[in-house]
Amino acid sequence: MPGDRRLQILAVGHLALGVVTSVLAHVELRTPYGLRHLPEVPSFASALCQALLLSLWVAVSQASPWMRLAGLLGGAVYLEALVPADLRREFLGISTITIIVTTATLLVVRWLGVRFRRQDDFSQSAQPEPEGLKFSIRGLMIFTAVVALICAVAKALEGSRNPIVFVPVWALCFVAVGLISLWAVLGDAHPLRRGPVVFVLSPMLGAFFAFTAGAHQAGWIYILLIMLLYPVALVGSLLVVRSCGYRLVRRPVASTKIE
Repeated sequence: MPGDRRLQILAVGHLALGVVTSVLAHVELRTPYGLRHLPEVPSFASALCQALLLSLWVAVSQASPWMRLAGLLGGAVYLEALVPADLRREFLGISTITIIVTTATLLVVRWLGVRFRRQDDFSQSAQPEPEGLKFSIRGLMIFTAVVALICAVAKALEGSRNPIVFVPVWALCFVAVGLISLWAVLGDAHPLRRGPVVFVLSPMLGAFFAFTAGAHQAGWIYILLIMLLYPVALVGSLLVVRSCGYRLVRRPVASTKIE
């Protein structure tokens, strides 16, 4: 089917892009601004984008559990190998943490009744009308709790340079942006309604991480560029998935009619 072919091309393209950007990441630039490690930015963003897409496949695929587990382990090893050698000491494991947390979250969401389906698999008339930004009381409470948790983490991490501490925090930033991207692109609403949220949230989380990690000036630039390029690559990839007809839909609740 044409949609399946597009997904295959997307997967092959990401594999090729990961290898190419990983090779180019070893190139050091001589610039008057001191950003000699700038080629590492696309490699980092590409690897984390692939981590999110891998998690999505593991959570929604109809393949056998053993095949999905093998894909998860193989993909995690592949993505860790893409991390530039000079960054492995500080950021080794960030792709793996992103994959584990995102996959676990998507499996919980699936258990709660959200399904990943093609439009041909369900009646268009049964779908709810597209909605814009709409928040429930429960959503606001969860958002408040998350903000409080982030503030507590920021207080604990301030000035810390221990990778064991700040790597999971940055991984959670990628997870948050990834999940919001899924909601924005694969939900019922048009991506243009929700997409801007992704591109505002991502650099904000990047600035939060740079602040808590005590990044130097060049570090701030690297982090913000990664957190700008990552959602661009991810949203672009998810738009391809959406163009194939796939959506995240909530399982309809059976209702009984009382005469």
